[in-house]
Amino acid sequence: MYVSICFVLAVVTAPADEATLKLLQQFRSELITIAPGAPQFPQLMAVGPPHKVNFQKIAQQEFAISKYETTQELYEAVIGANPSRWKGNRNSVEMTSLTDAETFCEQVTKLLREAKLIDADQVIRLPTNTEWEYCCRAGAATKYHFGDDESDLDDYAWHSGNAAGNDPPVGVLKPNAWGLYDMHGYLAEWTQAEKTANQKPTAAYVRGGSWKSPPEECVAASAQKLAAATADDAVGFRCVLAKAAKKDGA
Repeated sequence: MYVSICFVLAVVTAPADEATLKLLQQFRSELITIAPGAPQFPQLMAVGPPHKVNFQKIAQQEFAISKYETTQELYEAVIGANPSRWKGNRNSVEMTSLTDAETFCEQVTKLLREAKLIDADQVIRLPTNTEWEYCCRAGAATKYHFGDDESDLDDYAWHSGNAAGNDPPVGVLKPNAWGLYDMHGYLAEWTQAEKTANQKPTAAYVRGGSWKSPPEECVAASAQKLAAATADDAVGFRCVLAKAAKKDGA
């Protein structure tokens, strides 16, 4: 169960100092390129009814995704505060609402552009639902990216059967075939909200399950819709680097 708590932070972007620059460089180096032409997938099973996921469009585009969930040290350097319950510089940041995650993406985009670490037409953003599952599966059509046997989950995920609540550093367990860590368990990860006309999103899906989730809720197809204001010690996010969306008329 995830809890809704609303925090409002005033964020002012300043030029990166040396310590922040090093964190930005590290973050940039940890983005893994997902090149066009990755495999297509058959019908995929979800928690509940079967669902189909169309990966065709994604397979024709190049983007990059962070190999780790966003860390507390990077979040604090960019935002100026660390809301996490379980503290640790290289632990995944939690207690972040959808708005918090989107604000981080906006601010880190500005800092990366100023530091010439990304191009002017590139942005950091949350993954879409489909991008997230595409990257989680890493070419697999099984329940988990490593297969169907949940007895192997301990090697790849922090879940209700092996987590004590005190978050570990990112990258402790095994990655998937594309080098991405903690796509199952650890923290449930925000994805992009559906677009609404001139309104702030009220809800979005989190993916992958968390340290509070049983194995069946950590499968690649697992998705839970949460209120945008939800801030919970089992909810965080990871980032995507992509071309900025073109504005109407551009």
